[in-house]
Amino acid sequence: MDDWVSSDVFGPEEMGRVAPKVESMEDVLKQLESIAHELRTSTSCRYFPETHDGKQGPLLMRGRGEVVGKLDSCPFSTFKPVEADRLKFVGVPSFNPVPFLDKQSADVYQNPLQFSLDPDSFSGSIPFVQVHCSRDEKMKLFSLLDSCNRLGLQRESDIRKNFASGLFSVVKSLSLDRLILDSRPANLLEQGEQRWIGLAL
Repeated sequence: MDDWVSSDVFGPEEMGRVAPKVESMEDVLKQLESIAHELRTSTSCRYFPETHDGKQGPLLMRGRGEVVGKLDSCPFSTFKPVEADRLKFVGVPSFNPVPFLDKQSADVYQNPLQFSLDPDSFSGSIPFVQVHCSRDEKMKLFSLLDSCNRLGLQRESDIRKNFASGLFSVVKSLSLDRLILDSRPANLLEQGEQRWIGLAL
């Protein structure tokens, strides 16, 4: 306990992206406290009575436990819905990696759909993803992406509907979030590379 007692006061700014995880832990503890209080006052729950010296005995009888409930929340997650006002993009996408790639890698980069698996031939479960935000926030997000050339129109025939990507945010600081592209469905159609590529300096 010495480190805990002697540590300075710290808040969300010092914790950075870990702050939401700590907050979610506090929510879980509150729910557990509420459940424990209900169990303590329940006549159907078996508790040891107080011991002769006044101390509280073990909460549960010895032996094998039994699952009696489940929390509705998803604890210890840094995921959060997208808030467009907390996102900041610098400049427009302009970096061209092709000169730094070998021919095969450059071909995949420039024509990714031609080198991916046929969606109709895929068999297996596909993760459910979505743009995690309200409709109003989604329109703000699309406007923000469009303003810095990060959004474009595509032909419907080029869209692999069951393998689209989702979006969510994680906390970056007190005022900014980091936008995360969830491409798990699309990655299912990618063919892994088995080559070793050497770079000559």
